[in-house]
Amino acid sequence: MTISRLNTISERIHWLSPDGTTDRPVLGVIQGRKGTLVVDAGNSPAHARLLLAEMAQLGNIRPNYIALTHWHWDHVFGSAEFDAPLIAQCETAQIVKEMAQLDWRDEVLDARVAAGTEIDFCRTMIKAEMADRSELVIRPPDITFTQEMTLDLGDVTCVLRHVGGDHSADSIIIYIPEEKVVFLGDALYVDIYNEPRRYTTRKLFPLIDACWRAMPSIICWDTMKK
Repeated sequence: MTISRLNTISERIHWLSPDGTTDRPVLGVIQGRKGTLVVDAGNSPAHARLLLAEMAQLGNIRPNYIALTHWHWDHVFGSAEFDAPLIAQCETAQIVKEMAQLDWRDEVLDARVAAGTEIDFCRTMIKAEMADRSELVIRPPDITFTQEMTLDLGDVTCVLRHVGGDHSADSIIIYIPEEKVVFLGDALYVDIYNEPRRYTTRKLFPLIDACWRAMPSIICWDTMKK
C-alpha cells in the first residue's frame, strides 16, 4: 500500500495523496479562519483516521464539515469516523441512505455482483481495503442541497456545485474562489458501471462548459487515479 501524506497547495488548502492499490481517492482539506471543510470521507474507517491523523500534524486541525463529491463507496465508507456535519447533493444523500441499509459481508456483496447490482472492480477493492466489514457503519448526510451551496469558512469560501457527468449523475465540484482551486472529485472520469467504460458527449461537454464558464484559470485537484 502506498504511504499517503497530506500535501500543501497553499496555507489554506491541503490534499491527501491517493492509493490505487485499494482505490483510496484524494481527500481534501480546506482550512479557513472560522472552520475547516474536508472533501470526501474516505473509502474506509482506516482511510478517514489516516486523514484525521495527518490533519492533527498540521496543528491539531479538526474538520467542521465533510462534503461528499458523489455517492461511490470509496468516497463515503469513512463517514462515521467524522464528528462533523456531512454535506451532500440530494441524490447523493438518498443513495448513501440506501447504502447504509445494505449488508456488506462477502457473500452478500458477491451476490450483488452476480445479480448485476454491483461491479467486480468495486467488490475487489472493497475486500482489499476492508477484509472485515462486520462493524462498518455508513453515515447518511446531515445537510443536503440541490444545485449549489456556499460555505463561508471565514477568510475562504467553498462553492459546492452540482455538475453531474458520465461518472456519476450526482457529482459535485468544490470551488475555492480566493485560491482559484477546484476539487473535481471524479466528475471528469468515465462511467465505470457500464461496459465499455466511456464518456458521452451528451454529459461530458456540458460538464466541461459549466466548469470553464464558472471557474476559468483554476488549478484542478481530483481523484482521477483509477
